[in-house]
Amino acid sequence: MNRTMTVNVGGYAFTMEENAARMLETYLDEIRGNFTENGNAPEIMSDIENRIGELLNETKGGYEFITAGMVETVQQRVGKPSDMRDDNSGENTGEAGDGKIKKRLYRNVDEKNIGGVCSGLSEYFGIDVAWFRILWLALCVGGLFLDGRWIFRDGILCLYTILAYCVLWICIPEARTVRQKCEMRGMPSNLPQYRDYVPDSQEERGGVKRYHRPFLGKFLGVFAGTILFLVGCCFTVAGVGTPIGLSFVGDNVYNINISHVDDDFVPYAENAVDMLTQPAFWWLTAIFNILLGIGLCYAGIRLIFDFNPPKWKPGLFMLALWFVSLVALAVYCALFVTGVITPAP
Repeated sequence: MNRTMTVNVGGYAFTMEENAARMLETYLDEIRGNFTENGNAPEIMSDIENRIGELLNETKGGYEFITAGMVETVQQRVGKPSDMRDDNSGENTGEAGDGKIKKRLYRNVDEKNIGGVCSGLSEYFGIDVAWFRILWLALCVGGLFLDGRWIFRDGILCLYTILAYCVLWICIPEARTVRQKCEMRGMPSNLPQYRDYVPDSQEERGGVKRYHRPFLGKFLGVFAGTILFLVGCCFTVAGVGTPIGLSFVGDNVYNINISHVDDDFVPYAENAVDMLTQPAFWWLTAIFNILLGIGLCYAGIRLIFDFNPPKWKPGLFMLALWFVSLVALAVYCALFVTGVITPAP
């Protein structure tokens, strides 16, 4: 009976037969040897090990431990290390023989002009990216001139189009790793694809390539990023100075004319005026503006320098904090105007 040991592969802990563990270690060492001169070797190997771990977990099924046969099955699906040195890119061994790979929706940062949303939708639906960009521009520019009774009134369609793009930009993940690029295209994430992902190579091969931002994308990114950064700075400065606003309001707030307000809404208007004298309102407004400003500055810097965000996604973290501050400010205003919260003595 073979001895067993616990092995961690791509975040998965497996109980393996000793000979299976040695076989897997030799296999990974052979793969690692192909990236000795690649500065992105740790990132690429991590991606490969994660994929192997998922396949081992899938192959294991209900068995208690991993056998050598299971490791061999996974090796066949991922591919041979020799495939990474084979210049015949027409041969793609590995998972290609398992059937069509299900596509996943990602932002295609390899061919992006702004956020990669249109190119990602193009890969997912198999439609030329030009059609998505033409449609987006038509809705955005044409929406400025449409005038109707409801959704098209006063060019609001343009605003909806821009907001929709921003929402998709935030919600759809970007395809950065080899596996994500393969999933985006419905391709097998086998070793020949990792061979083609050589960031410090000047040679352009088929398959998954390194991301090269086009000139138009660079220009639009820097332009949009600069605007976002400047707007973010304005919000941040305004937020820092917001609490000072209370000293300027003072007793002058009661000079606000509410005579034009309908009699049914006079109590609410009076409460709104009283709210302007409360420090809590100004501090909540300050936090809201500061968080919005910092978030816009971060988004602008990302667009200008086009760097990858850390794994903890500071952009999403700041967006969540800003949303919480927005809800807190809205709830406070609603409670104060309706009289649930009364002015502090």
